[in-house]
Amino acid sequence: MTGIPLGAEVECRGGACGHATHAIINLSTRRVTRLVVKERGLHPKHRQVPLDRIAHVAADRITLRCTRRELAGMRAFFDTHLVQAARPRWECYAGSYMECVCRHLREWVPSKHECIRPTELALRPGIRVRTADGREGSMKDLLMERATGCIAYVVVCVGEPGTWETVAIPVADVSRIGGRASGWPQGEPRLASSAVDLHRPD
Repeated sequence: MTGIPLGAEVECRGGACGHATHAIINLSTRRVTRLVVKERGLHPKHRQVPLDRIAHVAADRITLRCTRRELAGMRAFFDTHLVQAARPRWECYAGSYMECVCRHLREWVPSKHECIRPTELALRPGIRVRTADGREGSMKDLLMERATGCIAYVVVCVGEPGTWETVAIPVADVSRIGGRASGWPQGEPRLASSAVDLHRPD
């Protein structure tokens, strides 16, 4: 079993190059196909890294088989373009009485979407989850079968502040993993009673 520490630092040949933000999975096979890495720098971009470019995975660090220059040449995860949007603006006039008028101004604003296939889903840390008994938490990491590359467990943090526990649940027990809004799962995956307790802080 191999863990995918989303949020971990990422190193290329020559030093640190960013951190992992998303794991892209194929919805029909549940295989992890690519890792998304946010580059370091003043104007960082998110890059899609194929799994065969991952050399080593540790609990807090991922090492890639590439240079920072090669990483910068990989496919972008987000596509950003400008769209027109209406922005309300209130104008008030003082006379015998105060009169305010709302005008809607058209302006260009940046919009971005994920560059993935319709049959794929990008998973990130922090997705809200709910246990079968009503407890809530958020997704932390993924556990992948080394031989097949398929997700086996979803690691989530559940409980109340001060009593957090980290558990891993079988991917088959995660509901609505295929539904998504703006690239994220739609609704809330549930935790089954078969969850495995990985760590519970004192």
